[in-house]
Amino acid sequence: MVVIEKNRGAFIARPTPKDAREVFEARTLIEPVIARLAAARRAAFGAELAAHLAAERAALERGDQRAAIRLSGEFHLLVAAKADHRLYEGLLRELVARSSLIILLYQSPRARVCGTDHHEAIAAAIEAGDGDRAADLMVHHLDELEDGLDLIAEPLSPAPLSDILGT
Repeated sequence: MVVIEKNRGAFIARPTPKDAREVFEARTLIEPVIARLAAARRAAFGAELAAHLAAERAALERGDQRAAIRLSGEFHLLVAAKADHRLYEGLLRELVARSSLIILLYQSPRARVCGTDHHEAIAAAIEAGDGDRAADLMVHHLDELEDGLDLIAEPLSPAPLSDILGT
């Protein structure tokens, strides 16, 4: 997310449309597997999911796009934690950080921020042990996120680093 240039300072990375496509391609490869693994464990989210989804909804209702994007990424990492596969979780952590920046830079004004309805459906399929459904829902969800990006136009000017990192 940050590029450090010697004798110049730290700057927000400027991923290209090609970078964006590659990040979503990688997420589409590993996240359905993660969802299947979590479903095979019949991972229960419990109150943790309810609290998380409530925070997502609140961010969307108050129009806080940065918080909504951060919370959306955290949902995906929560699924990875439930899959109990450390390598996939580590890879996804990097991909979520990159895609969060990409969404901030390239999200089309007409696109919807990742909604809690998708997250609820994915979690329900995981809790029901339906790995195929969870994987299909995850792919559909990621495709919709990527479709909401304007990968032709120049990216928007990035927010200050402190805003993106939440410091």
